Amino acid sequence: MLHKVNRDFGTSSVHLYKTIKKCIEIYRPQSIIDYGCGKGLLKAVIEKDFNLTCYNYDPYVSAHSSMPPLNTYDLLINTDVLEHVPEADVDTILGQMANISKIAFFNISCRKAGTILPNGENAHCTIYPPRWWQHKLAQHFGNVCEIDTDDLTACTFIATNSSKTLRIIKNHSSKNKVLRACIKMLPYFIAKKILGR
Repeated sequence: MLHKVNRDFGTSSVHLYKTIKKCIEIYRPQSIIDYGCGKGLLKAVIEKDFNLTCYNYDPYVSAHSSMPPLNTYDLLINTDVLEHVPEADVDTILGQMANISKIAFFNISCRKAGTILPNGENAHCTIYPPRWWQHKLAQHFGNVCEIDTDDLTACTFIATNSSKTLRIIKNHSSKNKVLRACIKMLPYFIAKKILGR
């Protein structure tokens, strides 16, 4: 539905490519799945820069609704998806992801969306601060590390259930991290106050 409501929906992974590219350079995967790929634009960008295969999957986009052929992938990419998943379904989705990849890149928005669905609800239905998401990801992947990106209203993680040492990508100073942490918490507390929870 969102792909019909908002023309730009499903393109965020391309905007995050600078950070995604660093992850690919570090982990050197041979196969990638863009889980919740939206329009599927990231595949062409990755395959242009790297000698590997990137697969698209998005159950809500007919062109990408079939699960790709491999049973497992070296890296899973999931950008701006989980905040759209009802909280009751988050564990199921994360469990599916952990079953097909030992290493995952996540970008999750921590604020209300600018898009209101036809039923009157906000397009972002599961809004929590970064620490909540980190704990939730750790339940499925074990090792989770937050990494810095330019979006102050989102959180980005590398998660792995492998025995490999989790490698950290650092882009910003510790001062910026404190500022980012404060800004990220604001939408959560505002929503909590409005919703009374």
